[in-house]
Amino acid sequence: MDSMQDPLIPQVKKDGYEHYGLRLKVEHDLSTRNTLSAGYIRSQGDNQYDNCLNSAWSTSNTCKEEFAMQTLSMGWNHQLTDVWQIDTLLQRVDEDRKDFFEGQANGRIQTQRDQLGIKATTDNNPFQICIWI
Repeated sequence: MDSMQDPLIPQVKKDGYEHYGLRLKVEHDLSTRNTLSAGYIRSQGDNQYDNCLNSAWSTSNTCKEEFAMQTLSMGWNHQLTDVWQIDTLLQRVDEDRKDFFEGQANGRIQTQRDQLGIKATTDNNPFQICIWI
């Protein structure tokens, strides 16, 4: 089952994996040649698994990872001519991962990325110019 089809129902698997997802997008046509869009994507869940560390000193081999990632985006599509289209996308991506071993925090990774993408396409051939900053 695709979790994006049913974003508010947890997807529980036999291996201890839970995943929640949500995707929202709105678009508004400013004119016949200009469209603005905004979007939000969030994915979160956890993984639980056994036998992650085999050692004589550990009381258990139970590990868990919690994760969350979200993306905010804004876009502008402009039909430059009858042939050329310019697509611009600005995104901020936040990611947070936490690892646990035997119930204790064992590490954390947090990242944040800002991206700007510009793509020019033509209807007459598959030529594209893409720039990601």
